[in-house]
Amino acid sequence: PIMLKDNFQRVVSSQEEAQINFVIQKSDIRKSELTKEDVSTLENFVKQTAAEESLELKEIKVSAYASPDGPEALNEKLSKERGKNTEKWLGDVFKKAKIANKPSDYVKVETTAEDWDGFQKLVQASDIQDKELILRVLSMYSDPAVREKEIKNLSKVYLVLKEKILPELRRSKMIASVDKVGYSDEEFKEMVDNDNFGELNIEEMLYAATLYQDNDTKLKIYSKAAEVHGDSRAHNNVAYINILKGDVAAAKTALAAADANNPAVKNNMGCVAMLEGDLEAAENHFVAATNAGNDVKYNLGIIAIIKNKYPAAVEYFAGTDTFNQGLAMLLTNKNDAAKNTFQKVESAKSFYGLAIVGARIQDENMVLNNLRTAVGKDASLKERAKIDLEFRNYFQNDAFMAIVE
Repeated sequence: PIMLKDNFQRVVSSQEEAQINFVIQKSDIRKSELTKEDVSTLENFVKQTAAEESLELKEIKVSAYASPDGPEALNEKLSKERGKNTEKWLGDVFKKAKIANKPSDYVKVETTAEDWDGFQKLVQASDIQDKELILRVLSMYSDPAVREKEIKNLSKVYLVLKEKILPELRRSKMIASVDKVGYSDEEFKEMVDNDNFGELNIEEMLYAATLYQDNDTKLKIYSKAAEVHGDSRAHNNVAYINILKGDVAAAKTALAAADANNPAVKNNMGCVAMLEGDLEAAENHFVAATNAGNDVKYNLGIIAIIKNKYPAAVEYFAGTDTFNQGLAMLLTNKNDAAKNTFQKVESAKSFYGLAIVGARIQDENMVLNNLRTAVGKDASLKERAKIDLEFRNYFQNDAFMAIVE
């Protein structure tokens, strides 16, 4: 069967942006700017990080600009002062929020004396007449002074720029970055152990189940997730656990509530059909579920072996390095390949398979050594070996009989 995964992220990053605009050739912050919705939202965002333990302020990036008109030296001074005043205002926000660390630990200020890039973007996005002419000037000249002179020569256009574009460039842009840190593994386990996990969101519930090895606890969590959130993944995973437990009826009930178009759900429907002995239905489900990955191919390989389609089974099991891959190779008389695969798997059946390979290539030591290991791991294989015709040449062998008695 196939389990569907969670999308849990322990740390979720989020950002808030705000912009303070300035009057031409001024760097002081007007009170009206501080009551704007985006500025108030950013202020509350920062305050919230101090109030909530799960929130961690990472950085506030301040980008301060001057518009590309006027002397460059003045614009450089203005952009720096605007950045400094914005940082000072953020310091006041920190004090109100009672954030212990200094603002300089978080606030990073960058300044741009003449924001030609921003100017170009605003012009490009505008409906200004002759905007193509302005953009051509920008592409023709790289020197800021020449650009400004040429644009001012477009007198009618420049009046529109002064009114609509340039004021938007006299600004400080702030981006506050915050990490929300989720529950630790220990906290998840404590909630589950105390049956106090019903308030978790679906991703948290699905993740919490992965912290446990025992299927009973996993089933408890997935069942609760299915009940509270009705999520298809939770229903599928309830079915997954019940398939492992052999509870076919419970698995069918859970799958009926899952998304029937999901490839993993189709695969698990195939597993249920196989447990019920309906190989045709199982194969149909598996074929429809091929997008679910290698597990589906593996299941098709099992059906191929049951249907005596051994070459197909070899293809389905390719690259899995499992007992069944070795078995498929054994059934197609690929003895060397079967040997190489069985040697990669530490199981009683794989050692038994190696003993069969030994019998086929007439290597008595290989037969006896591997059969001895196999029955040591699973004593029930003794009875099988006594009547297995692969070992017919050893039925009178004292060492062989000593192993299987």
